[in-house]
Amino acid sequence: MNNALKFLAVKGLVEVVTKYVLPKTVEGIVKVKENYDNRVEGKHALVVKKYKEALKYYKEIIKDTDVEETKKNQFIITAFTLGISFLNCDVQASEGDLEGLDSHIGGEFDAEGRPKIVIEQIKFIKQNPPSLNDAWASINEYGFTKQKHIARFHMMIMTVANDIGKRGPAEKVFLEDWHNLVAQGQGDE
Repeated sequence: MNNALKFLAVKGLVEVVTKYVLPKTVEGIVKVKENYDNRVEGKHALVVKKYKEALKYYKEIIKDTDVEETKKNQFIITAFTLGISFLNCDVQASEGDLEGLDSHIGGEFDAEGRPKIVIEQIKFIKQNPPSLNDAWASINEYGFTKQKHIARFHMMIMTVANDIGKRGPAEKVFLEDWHNLVAQGQGDE
């Protein structure tokens, strides 16, 4: 075959490939890329959807945990309010009495894990001892009037009273007033 014929054969082959094969190949490549992109986008959308669902679920858990944590902190503050009002009904409570109260309350709730705001409120309560009426107002404000809460508060007061040992007239009056408030204000189950 001479060179002219070879040239024409190659030229014809290039024209056929360029005109018929290459466009189909490019179309195929484009379609493959589009299919890949669609699958990736679809998978991405599915992954994003799953993450959004998981995020929503965990936000609900966090919200519930925050509510539980807030209630626990309110209970601790209320328990301290009541306990310190009892310890200070006659005379200034000793440091040992306050530590005993902290251990009774801390037995249920880790004192070291308390948020700073709770620690500051307890410090304020210790420096500014509340009355029984203040403690009762806190019990009502935070909704701790259910029998299970009152029973825990009562057990705490009685334990602290037994730790102190002697009961003067002020402690006796406090306990009578406590029992009267409980009898008047309790009833929620």
